[in-house]
Amino acid sequence: MSEEVDNTPTFYTKPAIVRLARKSGIKILTDDAIPMIDRMLRQRVRELTNDSLAVLNARNARTLQAADVMEAIKMRGQIRTSGEHLALNKTESV
Repeated sequence: MSEEVDNTPTFYTKPAIVRLARKSGIKILTDDAIPMIDRMLRQRVRELTNDSLAVLNARNARTLQAADVMEAIKMRGQIRTSGEHLALNKTESV
């Protein structure tokens, strides 16, 4: 019985993916999960890059700044700014 091997080249190295997984609380990561995580990371980076470029173009600027990336992330609703969670907690307790 031969196992099917995924020879798709990865963008992120296996040690980099394992480090990210461990930082997020995963203790063990199987080898077959590496290519799937790699594809997901590449897709998310591509989406974030496109969104950041849209923010950059809206500013009529040529240099991408950290604020542009943060704005792109906020546009997707993936993070809250530091003050927003305080406002949400106040309205939830009322």
